[in-house]
Amino acid sequence: MILWVILGVVGLITLLTVIALFSSATAVIEYDKDFRARVKLMGLTLFDTKDMDESAKPRKKKRAQKTANKATDTGKAVVAKKQQNFATKVMEKAGLDELVDDVKAANKRSFDFEMYKLIYDSTKAPVKHLVSKVRITHLRLTCVVATGDAMKTALLYGVQSAAISAGLAWLSTIMTLKAKEVKVSADFAKEKTEILMKAKVKIRVITAIAGGLKILKASGIDLKTLMELTKGSK
Repeated sequence: MILWVILGVVGLITLLTVIALFSSATAVIEYDKDFRARVKLMGLTLFDTKDMDESAKPRKKKRAQKTANKATDTGKAVVAKKQQNFATKVMEKAGLDELVDDVKAANKRSFDFEMYKLIYDSTKAPVKHLVSKVRITHLRLTCVVATGDAMKTALLYGVQSAAISAGLAWLSTIMTLKAKEVKVSADFAKEKTEILMKAKVKIRVITAIAGGLKILKASGIDLKTLMELTKGSK
């Protein structure tokens, strides 16, 4: 009788392990003024950045207080005006210098995915193989471009639209992107751009484990070395 109970427990544990290995881990990534990510497996929450934010609040308050005190003590620095050429003076006189700076800054922010492309291209084959197994089952993105100035808003709208289209097209080439709801619009009455995003990302647990082991092997790190590094970090 005891033997059957033990066999039953072992069988149940084995079955649950197999189910867990072949099930998909789901990550829900959200951005609405603040970033949040949750990782779930078989209905259980394994990781939530909200919990980390709650524990970090006391440290953030102390850091903010120190920064405020330092700013008060230091005061505002006086910046010397650099010598300007004729074209710069003309643009400044016409009020176009700030517009050009805003467009340049927006272009840098919008096309940040170029940096990720360079990083991805420089990674080894096992990393690319693992990324290819990632599935974005649903993506909802809403971007309302606003600056408080009609000309700036129109220009930034074009920049953001092109950036988002190019970024999504690139994502579709390196991983599976099943469904997406993307809306980019311009609001000439608002003062600040608003971005809302929610994505559901999935990958099979056994695929993630196998991919992780391949990455470690390609990096020259075996399990023994990994255990030693883990012990050393404690």
